[in-house]
Amino acid sequence: MLSEDELLVRRCQDNDEAAFDALFHRHLNRVYALVCHYVGNPEEARDLTQEVFVRVYAHIRSFRGQSAFTTWLYRIAVNVCLEQQRKAARRRSHAAFVPLDDVDRALSTEEEGPMDSVVRQETRERVQQAVGDLPEAHRLVVSLRYFQGLSCKEIAEILDCPVGTVNSRLHYAMTKLRAALQEQLAEC
Repeated sequence: MLSEDELLVRRCQDNDEAAFDALFHRHLNRVYALVCHYVGNPEEARDLTQEVFVRVYAHIRSFRGQSAFTTWLYRIAVNVCLEQQRKAARRRSHAAFVPLDDVDRALSTEEEGPMDSVVRQETRERVQQAVGDLPEAHRLVVSLRYFQGLSCKEIAEILDCPVGTVNSRLHYAMTKLRAALQEQLAEC
C-alpha cells in the first residue's frame, strides 16, 4: 500500500496541482525549520524554502521513489542551502538561530509551575546559544536528528555521506553541547 506522500507524488507527476498544494502544505513547516536551522536567518530561510518548493515542482517527475519522498525533499533543501552559501561567498558566524519553539518542544513537560517555566525559558536560551555555536555540519545533523526526528540512516542519505559520519558528527555535537551547557550551569 502506498503512503500518502507516494500517492501525492504520483498525482503531481500527472500534473495534479491540488496534489502539489497538499504536498507543499504537508511539508512546508519542516522544510522551513530545516532551512532556518541551516542558514540561521528566518527571512533568508523563507526565501530559500520557497526556492526548495520551486525546485520540487520543477523536478517532481524525476523522483523515482528509490528513497522516501522526505529524503529527496530534504536533499533538495540542503542543496539549496549549500548553493546559497556558495553564492554568498562569505563565512557565516557560528551563532545561528534555532527557533525557540523547537527547543521548547524538546524541553516541554506536561505539568509545570511558574518556577518551572522560568527555568525552562533559561534552559531554552542556553540550548539555543549552544546549538548556534556548533560548527555548521554538526548543527545540521543535530537539527535533522532532534528537531526533524530523522534517523541516522535518513540523515546519511540526505547528506550523501556514510552513517558512521552522521554518528560521529552527532557524538561530537552532543559532547560539545554537554560541555557548553555544563559550563553555563557552572557560571550560575
